[in-house]
Order: sequence, then structure tokens, then C-alpha cells
Amino acid sequence: MPQTFQTPYSPRRSPLAIQFHADGYSMSGKIMGRQSAGNGFLNGWLRYADVDAHHAWVPDASAAKLFNAFATENAVTQPVHVFGNAQLSQLKEVGCLYLPGPGLSTGAWQRSVFGQRAWSLLGVTFTTCSDRSMNEFADFLTAPVAPWDALMCSSRAVRDSVRKVLEGRMDYLRNRLGATRFSLPQLPIVPFGVHEEEFAFTAAQKSKAKAELGCTANSVVVLFAGRLSFHAKAHPLAMFQALQAIAVAHPEKDIVMLEFGVFFNEGIKAAFEEAATKVAPNVRRVVLDGKSDGNKLTAWAGADIFCSLTDNIQEAFGITPVEAMAAGLPVVVTDWDGYKDTVVDGVTGYLIPTVLPPAGDAQDIAHNHALETISYDVYIGQLSAITHVHLEAAKQALTQLVLDAALRARMGAAGQARVAQQYSWRGIIAQYQQLIGELNENRRSYPTLAPEEARNAWPVAIDPLHAFGSYPSSHLAPQTELRLARSDAASWFALAADLNMNSLAKAVVLPRDALAAGITFVAKTPNCTAAALQGFWVGNDPRIAVLARRSIMHLLKLGVLST
Repeated sequence: MPQTFQTPYSPRRSPLAIQFHADGYSMSGKIMGRQSAGNGFLNGWLRYADVDAHHAWVPDASAAKLFNAFATENAVTQPVHVFGNAQLSQLKEVGCLYLPGPGLSTGAWQRSVFGQRAWSLLGVTFTTCSDRSMNEFADFLTAPVAPWDALMCSSRAVRDSVRKVLEGRMDYLRNRLGATRFSLPQLPIVPFGVHEEEFAFTAAQKSKAKAELGCTANSVVVLFAGRLSFHAKAHPLAMFQALQAIAVAHPEKDIVMLEFGVFFNEGIKAAFEEAATKVAPNVRRVVLDGKSDGNKLTAWAGADIFCSLTDNIQEAFGITPVEAMAAGLPVVVTDWDGYKDTVVDGVTGYLIPTVLPPAGDAQDIAHNHALETISYDVYIGQLSAITHVHLEAAKQALTQLVLDAALRARMGAAGQARVAQQYSWRGIIAQYQQLIGELNENRRSYPTLAPEEARNAWPVAIDPLHAFGSYPSSHLAPQTELRLARSDAASWFALAADLNMNSLAKAVVLPRDALAAGITFVAKTPNCTAAALQGFWVGNDPRIAVLARRSIMHLLKLGVLST
């Protein structure tokens, strides 16, 4: 493996060493959000960082070769230095180590061999709801993590969830050990970015993509891009219903629902096909494999509108709306997680309201996950099953964009301007360098480790409706008014409840006959509220109050009830 620092050099302000292994940055094989974000960051750093040399800490010679390949692909002119574990002390000469994940605790213990102030650590959040991530956050408090370290949070909602995990562990340490002094890393908000040139399509490319999609002058293509997963990304039922309503109301339009992504297994693929056939029969559906570069061009260049009604706590930032804005597309997305920060409602697109049950109503789901009686996939899927995406708002937003090409153009242009101003990797890398400089100065000058405040115990078992309570627009309240969302609510419920993609809800809501009775109760009750429907179900058994509230949320999700 090549050795680092073979010749003297004078690093510029804010150099960085990158912990590099293929899984954090490579776009080959199984691609998740963290690989996509890591790949974008690495290419951005190699292109735009104002440094005299690039540095990488690698596990083996194959990783060293791959890092050098990245440098070559990005036309790097500065020296490239790679080193392994045996040369870890050379990080002192660089001053800051980038970790492709939240692993500050492990990094801090490794650093302690060389002194707590030897260098700064810079971690990054992706999903924050896995047991691995939440345990890592909690471990910050008992590892030698310092105020000159930072965990970059991709959104305000993500930072809030990280803080709640830290608060829970600090409360535990206070009560268990009488701890009064905690050393916390900084939690700056630094978004992920895009390389705008990858989404700058010519008129000829757009025309060719439209032709490949079989479009006519009356066609409007609504694109969803990302993982095609109802339990781990975005439950598609609201999108399917909204587009079906538009197709029925405007038969002169060829509504094309374009899904660009990857199904992780045949069962998920079949569930999507079943729901699309039964729920959106008037919508022309096109599915393109997300692993094909050719399909990527067709999807992004051929689309007119981008739609992502994500409802999953596994989503933390969400790069696809930013990519859509870079491509000049208006976006219709949920008011959720990082989407709240990236999309300007009414300017670059529309934010669709979301609702979660009140904190405390999913503690048992968290315990089941923590105790491994349900899998991680079931955990996040059950939470999605009780998350409401406002269907009527989605219909209204999509209808406006489908019928108004000028509005699409205005919002698309506004989105491109927003990306250029705030989400270009060139500008974000400059934010990285400013942060690195601040961490270095903090490391040199910080006098003592100051105590902090907060609360809660085992991160994996934290109530997700508390930890991720900042994700939705609002929460279900007793005074929330309920009504039937459609005249055929009972028959629609029978159809929707039988869809395979809604099967995860059965374990976390009331039995089907109780749900049906609740629909009848709402129909007969003027000005029905959530408290009234809950009271109907609970009767003399307050133990099922949580199930009742979750059942209300599930009926809202299915489009049976509306607020």
C-alpha cells in the first residue's frame, strides 16, 4: 500500500482525511441512500476542496486502488496520500478525519491512543432510526467524544431525533450514576448536495425520453424515483389514489405514473403491481429499473412532475427532491424529515401535510423491535401503517401541476435556482471546510468539557413517535374532526384492507370488524372527533386506547377517513 507524506507539504486551511472503504462510497451492487450520498460527497470533495493534498485512511490495498481511481476520475491534480491502520498517527498532521457514517464513538476510542486532542472527527447521519445508529448516538456519552468533534445532521428533524436519543441516555446516566458532566459533539446541519450538471438535459434528450415513454402532447409524466418499497421508503397508496382521481376527472390527459427504482424482492414488486392495478386502473404505469444509467436519463429527462410521498422514519434527508429540482421539475412531497428543509411550499413545489399519533402510542412497537420479536423491516413498516399522508392535499397539488404547464415551468425554474444556491456540492464542500476550520480551532482552544442537560434510556427502545415527532406536520389530537373521505367508504375499506401492502397494519390496529364498526360510527355521528371515535371503541376498556388512536391513523392512511 502506498505510504502517505513521502514528501513535505504545507496543507491549506481545513484539510481532511477520509476514512475510505467501498461500502461507503461505491455505486456498484446494492445501492442505498448512504452510498449515493457518500459517492456525491467524495466526488464533490475531490473536485472542489481547497487543499494542497488529498488523504485517505484505507483498510487494504484494494481500497487504496479504488480511492486512487476516484481521484483519477475527478481529474485531481493535488498529491493523493493513502495510509492504513499502522500509520493512523499521521492523522495528527491532517487535523480532521471524515467518517462515512455516525461512528464517532469508535473513532474517538481509536483516537484516544494518540491523545484526545490529536485530531477532530467529522461524522455524518443517514437514517437515524436503526438500532445501530441509535446505539451509536447514545455511546457518544460514554466514549471520549469531544466538543471539537461533529456529527453532521442532514436536516432539522434529524438533529432533533439525535438530540432525543442523547437526552434519554443522559437521563439514564444521571439516575444510574449521578453523572453531571457530559461531553457532546457539535450537531451542525449540513445537507447533502447534487452535481447539477448530471441533471441538465437538452431539449433533444427530453424529446427522446418522452418518445421512449410513449408520450403524446396530452401526456403528463409523474415520476417517483428511489427505492420501490412500501414498508421502508414511501407507501404508494396515497400517490396511486391521487393520480387515479386525476385520471378519472380529466380523461383527456394521459397520466403516466413513472416509477424509477429497484424492488428488493419479488414479493414487494408483486404488491406494487397489485395495488396499482386495483387502485389506479386509469393511470398508465411505467416501471424502469433503477440500476440502468440509460433508464436514469429516460426517467429524469422524461418527467414533468416529481412526487415522493414518503412516510417512513428510515427516510432522513431525501436526496431525490433535490435531484428533481436540479432537473427543473416541480415537486410534490410530504411535509416530512429533510423534505421540510429542501422544498419551499408553493415556490418549488408543494409540501403535503403528514400526521403521526401522539408520543407514547408506539412504545410497544419499539419494545418489540428492541427485543427482536419483530424485525427492523416490520418495525418501520408498522410505523408507516399508522402514518397519515393528507390525500386531498396531494390530489389538489398534483391536479394543479397536471393542468398548468406554466406553473410547472415556474416551479421547476425556482427549484433549479434553489439548488444552485443551496444544494450544489461546490457550495456544500465550502461549508465542510468552514466547519473543519472551526473544529480545529475549537480543539486547540477548548478549556474544559462543559456539562449539558436532557433525558430517556435504551435508544433502540425509545418511542419513535417521540424521537421522530418532528418529522410530521402535526399529530392526532382529541379534537381532530373526522369524516368519511368518500361515499363508498365501507367497500373501499374492504378493498384497501385486503391489499398485501397493508398487511403490516393488522398487528398494530384493532380487528377488522371493529374498524368497520368505527366507519359506521363516523358516518352516523355529526361533527365526529377523534376523541368520540376513540371512546366508541374503548368503552370500558382503556387498555385499548392506544390501539384506537392507531386505528384512526390507519383509516386516515387508507383514505377511508379524512380530517
